[in-house]
Amino acid sequence: MAKAAIDRLLNNNINEFQKISKLMKENIDKCLWVITPLSQNPTSPGQGALGIEVRYDNLNVINMIKSISDQKTLECVNHERKILMAYGGGCHQKIGVSFFPTIFGLMKSKKGETDSGEQFYSWKHHDNQLISKVRIKESEIYPSSLNTHQLFSREIIRESVPKINSLNNHCIWVSRKSALPANALISKNNIIWTSGMKTWKALVQRGIWVNGTADGMGENFNPQIESLTSHPWIKLTHEKAPLSKIDKTIATYNLKELTIEENISNKKYFYWMSSTAFNYVRKNFPEITKAKHACGPGNTYKEIKKIIKNPDQLTIAISYNSWRENLLNDS
Repeated sequence: MAKAAIDRLLNNNINEFQKISKLMKENIDKCLWVITPLSQNPTSPGQGALGIEVRYDNLNVINMIKSISDQKTLECVNHERKILMAYGGGCHQKIGVSFFPTIFGLMKSKKGETDSGEQFYSWKHHDNQLISKVRIKESEIYPSSLNTHQLFSREIIRESVPKINSLNNHCIWVSRKSALPANALISKNNIIWTSGMKTWKALVQRGIWVNGTADGMGENFNPQIESLTSHPWIKLTHEKAPLSKIDKTIATYNLKELTIEENISNKKYFYWMSSTAFNYVRKNFPEITKAKHACGPGNTYKEIKKIIKNPDQLTIAISYNSWRENLLNDS
């Protein structure tokens, strides 16, 4: 059953559905459930949207439908159907396309296989802003590579382990894979939510059941699991993490600043995985406030925006790799 149907059954107040709603919730509570992320599993184009066909001259009905029609949903469906048509537009095709609104614009997930067997995949911010029209050199990008980029070492706070072990009936937000100590034991009555897919995969390799992810879109992205759980949220993060939407936290590690090895003097375009990293580099190289910056749409963006107030200098990119690719392709 589609989650939209589950939500409607579990959240409704209609008397005739109370018995089945109660039975369904009892069964869900006995299960290990997971919400597959749209970045990996986009829906069929137009999935969940209701369309009404009306005779062209029936103005009364047309006006009535316009009064209840959701324009953002219509926009998303039109984008999805346009992509489907580009691949042939048939129901037999192995194509998933999801557009959905966020506080920073539309996100697009596209995945599938053409009739000729060619596979395709795209996960990006649809309203992506062009950072520059000038020629950009790879040497002007910071960090030049994530493989060698390291600004901090992380020291686990031992006292956090018994706190995690004692958690029961909570939604636990894991901000990064290192935020969950290796010797921590999470009770199965908790819900595990990760900040992104890398953290999800890392936790799964440790044998931990992950219920879902924010897909790199930050804490403001509504997980929409109110029908499945009413557990309170708690976040695993570092000791000096800025305040965020999830106000209850467990500090599981400390950050120790490392020497900034990469030459900053020739950098003009910066991507930040955290506001802590931004503040550390800015403290040593204050001139970077005049450069172009990008980061994810969550708490990092919120914090950096307090310093970089010019919207032309700070853009949202869902990941370092997508930002780098767009930056070099647009130049």
